[in-house]
Amino acid sequence: CVGHKNWLRVFFAMGNNIPTEPNPNPSPRLYEGQRDYLSGVNLPYTRAVRDEMEGKTDVELPQAIFLSRLMSGDSEAQTILCKSIKERGYAIFKGDQEDVSSAAASWVSVLDAYFQQSLEEKQKNADKDNNNIGFVHGNLREYIKLRPEDPDELWPETPDFREAYKNMFANYSALSFKAFELLATYVDEGSESQLIEPDSYEAVTEFIPLKSSLSGILYYEQGEEKDVCDEHTDTGLLTFITRTSVPSLEMWDRKEQKYVKVEELIDEGSILVFPGEKIPLFSRSTSWKATPHRVRLPAGSQRISVAFLLDVA
Repeated sequence: CVGHKNWLRVFFAMGNNIPTEPNPNPSPRLYEGQRDYLSGVNLPYTRAVRDEMEGKTDVELPQAIFLSRLMSGDSEAQTILCKSIKERGYAIFKGDQEDVSSAAASWVSVLDAYFQQSLEEKQKNADKDNNNIGFVHGNLREYIKLRPEDPDELWPETPDFREAYKNMFANYSALSFKAFELLATYVDEGSESQLIEPDSYEAVTEFIPLKSSLSGILYYEQGEEKDVCDEHTDTGLLTFITRTSVPSLEMWDRKEQKYVKVEELIDEGSILVFPGEKIPLFSRSTSWKATPHRVRLPAGSQRISVAFLLDVA
């Protein structure tokens, strides 16, 4: 029998060939009464009905966790983090560390300058063999997604771009590593074992620095309120989203069983974290699932969003 850690190495070596989502847009298959097999969330509405539902703001959010307490490994912060993600599908970090806030502000400023360039200039950073890395252009949005070791041709020559990226990646890597460590070592209620087996955790952490990525996303201005990013789940381990100046991200709340305008309700400088599709692959509990989310942009606004994806493949 192949050892668990060796099996993980084979799994990660498959890279982008790992099957994740057979349908790039999962929403049309969520018919009434059907269960989303990726997220484990029972979405009882047809797509047409769900699209008419406004994200709710009349809910009490999970308790926010100060970044300083998270980074110190505080046991209460660990409990709040794990229970929030398990019960609600997301957790909230409250920014109280100047270096993290400063890195995010610099990164958004650099992204703004980059996105103002001509499409021809930005397409120089596209990867012709992989439409999910480098610069990607679409009808409703465009984005640039990079990992530290990606080839030079994918990197913009915009002034200060690499420096801002390096600073942002370093800060969010530290944050995401600590959050993942606290999740992995959490002992769930009714269990005597930590959430992720030690061998799995050790193997995963070897690949995270190579495969995690930092993205900047520009959502184009629309003439009316519009879902510029349809309902979906992310493919990685954990996603970290910094609150933007145009809060439009809505999360499926497991407790409320409806979409909630979480980003609109959290404080400026806060960070949202939620699990992706790879978390269930390593969890000992069936309660840990990827969280569906969407972006519903107000009319007459454009939005620059920052996302850090903790990933292994």
